[in-house]
Amino acid sequence: MVPMEGTREAVQAIGFPIIKNQSYRGWYYNETAASIDFLAEKGRQFGTNLVASQLELAQFGGDVVNYEEGLSFITVHGAGHMVGRDRPQQSLHMFKKFIEKDEELSMLSPPLPLMESFDDPKKMLDSLESSVDWYETAQSPPYVQP
Repeated sequence: MVPMEGTREAVQAIGFPIIKNQSYRGWYYNETAASIDFLAEKGRQFGTNLVASQLELAQFGGDVVNYEEGLSFITVHGAGHMVGRDRPQQSLHMFKKFIEKDEELSMLSPPLPLMESFDDPKKMLDSLESSVDWYETAQSPPYVQP
């Protein structure tokens, strides 16, 4: 098993530039409720984060950074080296995005907003508003499945 930091360093060593506005940013998914029967029958170590009630907002799935040449480095929050077992819903969301044919639909997260200089209070406020808009967009379709 290779620790995440070692993998990150190996990816960076390849030398592909990061795509503009697609540096490290969060990705989100809808955590759907699992039935009580399923939760009672599943193995204790499988899907430790599965819940019996529907959550209202999209949940943080992990981080993603996109490099030129089509390379992406994706982390899954709370997963060990057994991602599919540890975080099945995040894994399914990530896999569905991976097999999408449409480039926009296949992205896990929208590009980050351009940050303006903080010398001007108006530009700083605009940048903060752009960040709020980004979070709302990242937690909505097409990035998060309804």
